[in-house]
Amino acid sequence: MTPIAAPEGLNAQGGGINDAGVVVGALQTPNREEYHSWAARWEPDGTVHILPGGDQAYAYIINNNGVILGSVSGQPVLWVNDEIVPLQDGSWSGDPLDLTDNGLLVGITWRFDDGHGQNDGNGRRRRYPHFVSHAFALDQSGFVELTTLGHNPRRTSASARAANNSGQIVGVSQLRQNSDTWRPVIWQNGTITDLGVLPGFESGTAWDINNLGQIVGYCHNENEERPLLYRDGAIIDLSAFVPDGFNLRGKGLMIN
Repeated sequence: MTPIAAPEGLNAQGGGINDAGVVVGALQTPNREEYHSWAARWEPDGTVHILPGGDQAYAYIINNNGVILGSVSGQPVLWVNDEIVPLQDGSWSGDPLDLTDNGLLVGITWRFDDGHGQNDGNGRRRRYPHFVSHAFALDQSGFVELTTLGHNPRRTSASARAANNSGQIVGVSQLRQNSDTWRPVIWQNGTITDLGVLPGFESGTAWDINNLGQIVGYCHNENEERPLLYRDGAIIDLSAFVPDGFNLRGKGLMIN
């Protein structure tokens, strides 16, 4: 283990690393009452560079082309050759969660739904407005909201967590409108597919996918979580590989 360096009086927090060993993250003040955070990049030799963006910035992903995804004052940005590239032009809003080497961004956006008629308990129909989360993909061709498992996508929530260089996207979708069941899913070629969970479980999330199409995530119920690997069409319970005597409650979050 190699610690990443921080100037005296600051804390270093790593966010992501690429295949060349370049790390991105932030240098932060330890005093939360006067909190400052500078986006930073560490070279493999330990040299640290402060990225432009001021003292409310954080870098959390770097791809193999050196493009960095992060945020400045709460707004998502890219750093390309250490120059800030704003991502939101007014046509969309949301939180990008992953960036591929091909420049594909995926994440979560929100839509305000004006509600639909429901009985208010007094025999009257009323509208109950609420926010619905939607998965999105953004590349050179534009911004696209991804479909959901529900029959009414405008009122069924979903989130895209990760993508690979083949354009496969994984995340989670609400099973149907107003459902408490969330399913791990993959989007490819415009189609959403439920990845499934272990017997005895109903809900789960797919968190990451590598360039071989292998996916990690987890399934859960009220009392238990199981880390999962999806490979070659099979669901592998990673808790089965834990030595006896350990009580594992965990999630599969990243895969290379």
